[in-house]
Amino acid sequence: TDSGVGAPITCGSGYTPDVWYKAKVPASGNLAVETFNVGVNDFVSVLTLYSGTPGSLFQIACNDGRGTSNLSKVIVSGQTPGDTLYIRVWRGSYAGEYPFEICARDPVIPANDLPTTATALAVGSGSCGTPTQGTTIDATDSGVGAPASCGDGYATDVWYKATVPASGNLAVETFNVGVNDFDTVLNIYLGTPGSLSQIACNDNGDTSSLSKVVVSGQTPGATLYARVWGIYDVDYPFNICAWEPQSLSTKQVVLESFRVYPNPT
Repeated sequence: TDSGVGAPITCGSGYTPDVWYKAKVPASGNLAVETFNVGVNDFVSVLTLYSGTPGSLFQIACNDGRGTSNLSKVIVSGQTPGDTLYIRVWRGSYAGEYPFEICARDPVIPANDLPTTATALAVGSGSCGTPTQGTTIDATDSGVGAPASCGDGYATDVWYKATVPASGNLAVETFNVGVNDFDTVLNIYLGTPGSLSQIACNDNGDTSSLSKVVVSGQTPGATLYARVWGIYDVDYPFNICAWEPQSLSTKQVVLESFRVYPNPT
């Protein structure tokens, strides 16, 4: 039945009946909760996470479709170890009702989950040298906010940083790992953690569904921040690389006299 708590406003649609679970926050302060299909069902689930007590619950996370297929996955960090979080599952998009499985675990959140812990990228010369391997698996929402200029379905991200080379030009690109086909979005920011301004964004700018951004005219020695996330919250390992693009080899030529013949040429 409808528990009467009220439909969440941050994700999902078609709210009607719901069922409830609870889990204690482990010592890490991190908690992952995920739904799974039973058999051949294709359950469109919505997963909402609350802190507080029954009768006084506060929503802290909501997801519709971050997991495999139409299933849901929520990861939160910075919670108080030992606290009880309440988990609400309901069917989204006016879909059918099905049995499902649900699991809670202590996730291994990527070290570069936030801009303050961004992984430093070595900047190659002319092309990608040695890629850095990363992953969005078990990443959380950094709270910077979804970019408005490109991409769709943002919820989780990981962060990198690179120093602008002497030319003022910087290229950043994502690559697949193995047979994955990761649809990445890549944002480039200027500033400091807590005060970041987006200067570039790319979705599907390179091979397959991967991303590539090239910026120019930046201040040599400045730090740029790169944010990687997956379209519709699909999570995979990936590689990322930064380098200084080569300038064109053309030189300015002054012509004292110039003739082209015959006419027309």
